[in-house]
Amino acid sequence: MIKHLTIVFLLPLSLEGIKTCGHYKQKKIEAIEVLDLSASMGETFYRAYYLDDLVMYQSQYLVDSSVNQFEFDSSTNKFSNNVTLLSSQWKDRFFIFQKDSMYGYNYDPYRSTEDNLRLKADSIIKFVSGTNRFDSFLTVKPDSVIWNADKTEVKEVYFFPKQENIPLGHLNMYYSKKLSHLKESFNRIVDNAKKMKLFKTETVFSEFYSEKDKKLWPPIIYKTEMREFFPKNPEEIIDYFNKYKKEVLKKNK
Repeated sequence: MIKHLTIVFLLPLSLEGIKTCGHYKQKKIEAIEVLDLSASMGETFYRAYYLDDLVMYQSQYLVDSSVNQFEFDSSTNKFSNNVTLLSSQWKDRFFIFQKDSMYGYNYDPYRSTEDNLRLKADSIIKFVSGTNRFDSFLTVKPDSVIWNADKTEVKEVYFFPKQENIPLGHLNMYYSKKLSHLKESFNRIVDNAKKMKLFKTETVFSEFYSEKDKKLWPPIIYKTEMREFFPKNPEEIIDYFNKYKKEVLKKNK
């Protein structure tokens, strides 16, 4: 991760805040956030919540607001269409399913056509979290292995073979013994083989001058990291779980 400075301010807690935290912990919900950093999309994320045998994924989609202006050019007798982008905003959607169930329900408070839809769980999980084939590295010896002081975290480095017109690059894979309890996983085959949790990956490409493009490309980094977190609005998460229990589970009994 990019180095940062954390400043902690001690503020008095309200009774409402204490009640909210206690209610959330009482539900025994495990909340995990997966952050992605890329040159094209910037920082994006998805979140996974585990409650008993229920799983919920929170993801986002980008909504653009624009205005179309049609103009007529009398000199050419043709119409032209000018599109002006007014705003772009990320919207949340939620997908809940019961563990080992083939189907779940999609909840989208912003699009009625996508709200309360029954969808295949595997398809949604792959769409949200992707299909990471990191298990292919289990048969490859890393170029470098770096442990932390107490041997609870390790960084494995794999250098990519040098190729013409392709920048030099390497992959960093980070594992932690302290995060093995997390239910979310980039790749369960890797976690089981290493007996640790793969919690962060970094794909790094060096600065590169392309003879083909006659252009100097800056260094590029793609980063994905998993971490536990506490939601800013835990009531919303609990409400979606309760909605699923009321509208789906009780109806199917």
